[in-house]
Amino acid sequence: MYRKHIYILGLLLAISLTGCHSSKQSVDFGDDIYHSSREEQEIIHEKDSKKIKKHEGSESTYRYLSDRLGISVNSHDNIELYETAARWLHTPYKYGGNTRKGVDCSGLVCNIYKSVYHKTLQRRSIDIFQKNCSKISKRDLREGDLVFFVTGKNKGKINHVGIYLKKNKFVHASSSTGVVVSSLNDPYYRKIYYSSGRVN
Repeated sequence: MYRKHIYILGLLLAISLTGCHSSKQSVDFGDDIYHSSREEQEIIHEKDSKKIKKHEGSESTYRYLSDRLGISVNSHDNIELYETAARWLHTPYKYGGNTRKGVDCSGLVCNIYKSVYHKTLQRRSIDIFQKNCSKISKRDLREGDLVFFVTGKNKGKINHVGIYLKKNKFVHASSSTGVVVSSLNDPYYRKIYYSSGRVN
């Protein structure tokens, strides 16, 4: 009987402790929204980095990145760009954020460009467009180019940026889902698309 009481008390304690989580962040995993704590996010990023490192330099790199990013990755692509983008996937959105604990759209672009291309860009999306890029046509987009958008009530004023990958797909930090790969063919992004740019 004593053991039974101890077991019940232990069970109740365990249940009560599971309610003590840190603040939650919404992260996009495909079509599902998964809510995870900052600690869980750090574990996810660590696992991602280990998986990418494990697959580096082998044919399985392409398969892994293709599955991770939802696009076909092959030897003709800039693998460093795709690996870096994959490491940032699912990072929660944070206005003004600059780390994998939270990042905004221009923060993501600046970090990836610094890591992959060793280039330092302006911090705001509109400044990146005006000071770091040459304007190009949407049909001339190629891997690593930038795509710019105007969202909400900011008529004609750029306030969102992403990095073009291939097949009309781009990686960006969405304010609603965090870092994801989206399609320029999506009706929403077609509507708010403003311009494309190639970094000088």
